[in-house]
Amino acid sequence: GKVSMVPLNPLPPGVTSWEARIGFDPSGLCVVTEEDYEKVYDLELSPLTGKPLSEHRGPKYSANENTHVSTDTVLPIFARLDFDAVPVELQPLHCLKKWLLARHVVPRATDDRANIERMEKS
Repeated sequence: GKVSMVPLNPLPPGVTSWEARIGFDPSGLCVVTEEDYEKVYDLELSPLTGKPLSEHRGPKYSANENTHVSTDTVLPIFARLDFDAVPVELQPLHCLKKWLLARHVVPRATDDRANIERMEKS
């Protein structure tokens, strides 16, 4: 069947375009053609890039990060943090905990921030 893109809510009375209402036309952000709307709906394509969503799953392990894992394996969330760009002292605690978990270090619930930072530095 034919797939089309429509807003969840209609424009308010007296407003003639989304651009006039919110400052831009959201349909202009969608780079896929109408023929690909069904693939976007089925979560096969990204509407913003037109590329398969599988390409947007995040960074993958590099060959030197873990020799026991394929380089096609997606890294766990916050597994790769750049402590030169954002020092450990400025990283949110939940990010540091996820970083440790990706390295099979399980922080205890009772570990305070100082202990978590020491684990990262060791």
